[in-house]
Amino acid sequence: MDHIGDQAFRHIEEQAFLEVVAGHQAGNLLEAEHAYQAILQSQPKHPDANHNLGVLSVSLNQIESALPLFKTALEVNPMSEQYWLSYIDALVKANQPKDAKQEIQNAKKVGMDTSKLEALLILPKPMEEIRILYKNCPLCESNNISTSVVGDCSQQELYNPIIPTIMQWMDCEDCQHQFINGHFTDEALEVIFSKTPEHTTLGHNLEEGRKMSARMIDKVMPYKSCGTWLDVGFGNGSLLFTADEYGYEPIGVDLREDVVAALKAEGIQAHCDLVQNIEFQNSISVVSMMDVLEHIPYPKEVLMSMHSIMDEDGILLISMPNSESWVWKFWNKKNQVPYFNTIEHYHNFSKTRLVSLLNECGFNIKNYGISDRYRSCMEIVAQKNYI
Repeated sequence: MDHIGDQAFRHIEEQAFLEVVAGHQAGNLLEAEHAYQAILQSQPKHPDANHNLGVLSVSLNQIESALPLFKTALEVNPMSEQYWLSYIDALVKANQPKDAKQEIQNAKKVGMDTSKLEALLILPKPMEEIRILYKNCPLCESNNISTSVVGDCSQQELYNPIIPTIMQWMDCEDCQHQFINGHFTDEALEVIFSKTPEHTTLGHNLEEGRKMSARMIDKVMPYKSCGTWLDVGFGNGSLLFTADEYGYEPIGVDLREDVVAALKAEGIQAHCDLVQNIEFQNSISVVSMMDVLEHIPYPKEVLMSMHSIMDEDGILLISMPNSESWVWKFWNKKNQVPYFNTIEHYHNFSKTRLVSLLNECGFNIKNYGISDRYRSCMEIVAQKNYI
């Protein structure tokens, strides 16, 4: 092949590889895996193909398979910081700290700045110090539970290295609910929520939040057009601010002291405590729990508590991801369910199980809809009845 032809061929190869990488980044894991393997059959030392297949393997919790791939990539290009980061991270996840330390020394020998690599050596604490394991299903209390899929929370914004990266999900064979194997200890929660994501700061992106909140409130108005509106886990405050604009009396509850103080400074009643521990002066007309229930260790306890403080015809507005949606089903086929990796989630609710739980806690479903808040999200309006 002449020089020009050789250049053109290499350009075609590079473009094809970039398309594979784009597919990998878009979540097409099976197609990307096959494409990387095909490249390595003809070019076993291709550094990026080795590295990227290693990254893909780690994301599927196939860490042992990833290690030789990272090693091969580094043999070809030992000056790639990303290759070193991926390799050391995989060694730590494989519980090989001695090998990780030795490889960091090897990185130093070739002139790499190893400060980022050394940060990866902070080992997670034992699971029993981080999570309080469930012995039974947290919804129906059945002990007929089994292990399900495994997630990886290491890429989450709230992740801290003391937290084990593995998220072991469980299935209840009796009520068909899926939940994490244990909820966080108070110490772990303090570490995780020491960070405040920008989108949860009071007033963040308020103009867009106002439009979204108005659509939610419009669903409540036919059933409860005035009274007190309690928002549990109020985040950036947009729902409370908009409820106030509609004429409701807003009350906020959140576990982050800084946002509670900020809301109080705006003249709105706010509490920093578990909602079931708070004694409210007046009956609550509307309770909103927008993408909150899946963060609560024992949801039924909280729903029963909400039922007890609400008006006789009080309204509950609730949203969360729906594991029965077709979006979720297609994610599942491609191993792309993002919520298996979401560090602060304890539950993956299906519409069927959520409706059943609400009925058990004394609520009748009035309206079902699709939420704009997050991916594959559902939104339910329910009304209190007598248990």
